[in-house]
Amino acid sequence: MNKRSLVMLLAASALALGSTASFADENSGKTTMTPEQSKELKQEKAAAKESKSKMTAEQKKAASKQKQKTMEAHEKNPQGAMAKPTPEETAKMKEERAHAKASKSTMTKEQKKAASKEKQKTLEESTKKAGS
Repeated sequence: MNKRSLVMLLAASALALGSTASFADENSGKTTMTPEQSKELKQEKAAAKESKSKMTAEQKKAASKQKQKTMEAHEKNPQGAMAKPTPEETAKMKEERAHAKASKSTMTKEQKKAASKEKQKTLEESTKKAGS
């Protein structure tokens, strides 16, 4: 090997090792907690452990089955957005849509444009807040 290729090989190796080390450091998974948060978490964990130790075998099985059902429901619909509304909620949504349609039918073109711009502005603001 000539000197140039040896230098290139060393430079590439150093770059690869350096980027791997920084990647590992960024993804170490450690989060910072305040002492109060840590204390509260420990208390919650201790309380849960204590309540579980007081459970009978049947209660533990029932709790396990309930947890399994919850996990399965979450897997089917992780965000819970597709939950069926109650009949009262459905009626309320229909009423709101009918009211919006009726009020929009009485608007002029200029009013519709202004309402559309306002709605777009609100959407952009909410998107910015969600992204922050």
